[in-house]
Amino acid sequence: MCNSDVLVNNSPNAPMNLQRAKEKAFEIYSHFYPMERWLTVKGAEESLPLVAANVVNSTNSFSAGQLVYIYDGHWGMGETVKVVGRYRKKNRLIKGHVMIKNLISFRPKIIFNPAIIKKLEEEFIPSMLFAGFAYPDAPYRFKVCAELT
Repeated sequence: MCNSDVLVNNSPNAPMNLQRAKEKAFEIYSHFYPMERWLTVKGAEESLPLVAANVVNSTNSFSAGQLVYIYDGHWGMGETVKVVGRYRKKNRLIKGHVMIKNLISFRPKIIFNPAIIKKLEEEFIPSMLFAGFAYPDAPYRFKVCAELT
């Protein structure tokens, strides 16, 4: 698991870790987005590409340190992302919006959990969500975690 102190930009292994992040992002691009800009989630999917992150400050729905999965973003006004994760008071999945500044340790992941896939059924996942890993100079890039899982 990543912590806030271990980011690619601050790491002595920054070029190697950034290269691994690019490779993982391009792997996701080529497998899930061959000719499409959006991926429509269907209930029969076995795997799903998402961006994993950890919550820094507790919100009404998510605890600090909790793992959430980003499936879309609102760049510009508000700088929020749409996430799915476990509700802090009950053991159930919810969808919500979180400010990007309240998240750390962004990393591309392929999810195999059927409960998360079912929760995101009929949602659209943009391919540009992974552009921050493939193109680190992009304005909407995330801080990439040094440990990619």
